[in-house]
Amino acid sequence: MLERHAGPLAAGHLRCEYAKDALGIDARRPRLSWQITSPRRATRQVGYRIQVARDLADLLTQTRLLWDSLDVASPRSQQIEYAGPELASFDRCCWRVRVRDERGELSDWSEPANWEMGVLEAGDWRADWIAPDLPSAE
Repeated sequence: MLERHAGPLAAGHLRCEYAKDALGIDARRPRLSWQITSPRRATRQVGYRIQVARDLADLLTQTRLLWDSLDVASPRSQQIEYAGPELASFDRCCWRVRVRDERGELSDWSEPANWEMGVLEAGDWRADWIAPDLPSAE
């Protein structure tokens, strides 16, 4: 039997490139996804708004956002491409979403999620190599 959600309209289960709080993303325009829940059967999403910032404080205060999709009229909740400024290797991003249903009800903002970019350019590789401490051959 399916568990029924008793709360209000909400967006949750946030994913970036299919992963929760993803690390090492190599897609230059990561794709974001979420699921909606509603106490009503057959609720349909008709719009969304995504916000992305470099850190949680900026996201929660809506300052220095990297990207704000503004209100988008769309039923899509899967594979929404990040459309902010180009990201660099190791950039960290926090994001959230809110949705609107066919009755015009607007959800609260989702719980924030995050992702971290991986190595995008060969010159960005940084490493300290581990080597055996061998006696010199003299």
